Amino acid sequence: MPSVGRPSAKEAINSVLNQSVQDVELIVIVDPWTDEEAADKMPMPEDERVRVIRPKQMKHCPEYLPARIARLRNYGVALATGRYIAHLDDDNWWSETHLADLCVLLDEQPQLGFAYCWRTLVDSRGAKVALYTYPWSTRFENRASVFAAFVQYGMAVPGQPFLRDAVIAGAGDEIFHVDTSELCLRREVQSTFCFREQFTLRQMIEGYGEDRALCEDLYRGGVRWACSEHYTLFYRLGGYSNADS
Repeated sequence: MPSVGRPSAKEAINSVLNQSVQDVELIVIVDPWTDEEAADKMPMPEDERVRVIRPKQMKHCPEYLPARIARLRNYGVALATGRYIAHLDDDNWWSETHLADLCVLLDEQPQLGFAYCWRTLVDSRGAKVALYTYPWSTRFENRASVFAAFVQYGMAVPGQPFLRDAVIAGAGDEIFHVDTSELCLRREVQSTFCFREQFTLRQMIEGYGEDRALCEDLYRGGVRWACSEHYTLFYRLGGYSNADS
């Protein structure tokens, strides 16, 4: 979990510790380029399953936010010891069965490299947000058309707060639309496919995220996947990795 020390981190952390699967290891990577005072005030439970890491050797701060977050995620992955690796931003939270749902898929289907869930969109107060447009596009003029495509794919319903994310949609359209907080990967797969820390100028202009890049790399690498089809991620709009939403 990369974190800038925001108050919502408490809810995110508690959602990990309250999973029905109790054998978890939570690694919180404090963003070394954020306000140190805010990070020091971040509430941390006294639980042996939680490790708080404050990297000191990261001198250069990537200007592009997804590259910066990717570097923090990769740092945390390198420290992980579990069979599976799941990600969560410090402004989102999971339902109690999130990890159990995804781990069951991976346990029962050894040919899978990763699994993911669907999400419920909420605002800064945690209230559900009805979708009528696509909120993540950096090009405002494209938001309506992208949302219309998602409705056609069956990924969204106007006026509903739910998003059925997908790697491939429709008749094989490569959309790579799965948020990092929805993912659970086998450790060996995650170690092979690290998060991209470099992006082209065109990708930066288009707002290419580290989650989309990872999904594309996994797909191009022939990694198989499955979806739980459960809405076990509560995704806060306008948070850490989607600051412009």
